[in-house]
Amino acid sequence: MIQNKNCQKKGFTLIELLVVVSIIGILSVIVLASLATSRAKSADAGIQSELVHARNQIELYYAAYGNYGANYTLGGTSPTLCVASSGTIFADAKIKSILDNAGKLSGGNDLNKGGCMVLGNAWAVAMPLKTDSTYAWCVDSTSASRKIYTTGGSGSPSTVINSSAACK
Repeated sequence: MIQNKNCQKKGFTLIELLVVVSIIGILSVIVLASLATSRAKSADAGIQSELVHARNQIELYYAAYGNYGANYTLGGTSPTLCVASSGTIFADAKIKSILDNAGKLSGGNDLNKGGCMVLGNAWAVAMPLKTDSTYAWCVDSTSASRKIYTTGGSGSPSTVINSSAACK
């Protein structure tokens, strides 16, 4: 007499477990890549926000002192890296703090990650974007606030700010 034994399968096979683990691994890589992109885009939004705050603070500086401080250029007609030079608007503690934050969001340590210029009654500030450093966010005394391609992708302030201290 042949007995029919019911063999019930309990648990999962090794192949089934490996397939599930590999699918989870692939999904986690996709999620982490997406998260990194989201962080960079968030930093770009932060840079834009900080520069708008800087523009407002610079205009408050102008309202209080009637000027934008000493001229700040390289060679008289070119923008240069932002530095908190004495007598300039960039030495003002509030403005420096805002630009420091923008520089950190851009991947630097402080405000000297960006380009700045003050020429008489005009000023401009540009900061490279985190998602693509061949672009910068630029604000100026004419109320411009826009994304600008740095010519040749160099990130140089002179490719974003013109000789009249305005965003190109």
